[in-house]
Amino acid sequence: MRTLAVLAVLAALAGPAAARADKTLAYRRDQAWSAAVRFLAVDERARITDKDADAGYVMFELRDDDGKADGKPGKTYRGALELAMVERDGQPAVRFILQVADRPSWVELAMLTRLERK
Repeated sequence: MRTLAVLAVLAALAGPAAARADKTLAYRRDQAWSAAVRFLAVDERARITDKDADAGYVMFELRDDDGKADGKPGKTYRGALELAMVERDGQPAVRFILQVADRPSWVELAMLTRLERK
């Protein structure tokens, strides 16, 4: 049932022109999971709204406060990060699939690049 709920949320995030980015890296799943959650919460200052390590997903909200001098909160964007186990060149790897609603694809690509550097 929880998987169905996650799929419904991911489908809701995916509008007709929804972008998403992915990156496959040669990490163990347990390393990748903890690093991804920490990256979102600490580095990206995202509010984690739901997560499931066994299913491999994190739902979060990003707030756009950059450059605001008026002190008012910026717009909030919903996002999802999925970690999927794959095989690359015969070796286990993790595919990070990131989607942030209503943001251009370069935002997702930049986030994945920063995550990779972690």
